[in-house]
This record gives sequence, structure tokens and C-alpha cells, in this order.
Amino acid sequence: MITTGRSESINAFIKRFVFSLIYLTDFMKQVIANLKPVSLNTKSPLEKQASEVLTPFTFKKFQEEFARTTMYTVK
Repeated sequence: MITTGRSESINAFIKRFVFSLIYLTDFMKQVIANLKPVSLNTKSPLEKQASEVLTPFTFKKFQEEFARTTMYTVK
């Protein structure tokens, strides 16, 4: 069980985004956009697209792996 204070905090956070006519997808986009702005390391269209569809955690992992691609040697 969570404490009353924590429950009220979560409830207040959600109320900033939710009203009776909002779709769940729009709600999630608003929440994700407000959690953490992402910064692009390259000008790659792939990285830009990934930033729009991945969660911040997953996008960070993607960027790490994407940066490693320049280290691979193809023979």
C-alpha cells in the first residue's frame, strides 16, 4: 500500500493532464513529453524517429547502441 500523501501526489500529477474528453493516447503523449525532453546526438532521421516513438529510457539505450555503430568494422 502507498501512503496517502504519495497517493495524493500521483493524483494531482494526473489531474494536470486529464479531463473528461481526453483520449488515452493523447494523455500518454502529454505525460511522456513532460517527463524529459530528449536531445539528439546526430542528425540522423532514424534517431529522430526513435525519439518520437520510444520511451526516454529506451531511447537512451538506443542512442548508446547507435553511437557504437561507428566503431564496427565491416570486411
